Amino acid sequence: MTAYALAYAACCCWPAGSGRAGIRKTFLLGLIAFGLTSAGAAVATNPGELVIFRALQGASAAFVSPAALALLDTSSVTASGAREPSVGGPPPARPAA
Repeated sequence: MTAYALAYAACCCWPAGSGRAGIRKTFLLGLIAFGLTSAGAAVATNPGELVIFRALQGASAAFVSPAALALLDTSSVTASGAREPSVGGPPPARPAA
């Protein structure tokens, strides 16, 4: 098992702060953290540093994934509260002319 997968699984099971901090903020902070840890992994000078940065990548990815899915779910609701049809779903009913 890799450090990335272990950290991802551990943080996915933890109830994240999306409810407290907000979905968008959690998504943005997770993306920033993932980018910074990716840069850290790119410049790691020994295997120990690489393992640490990969574990931090997994933890930040665990915050990005649920937040991204939540953002997609909330973006499919129109201003009137109706849901937009999904890709591949049934076409919306057209009013009779």
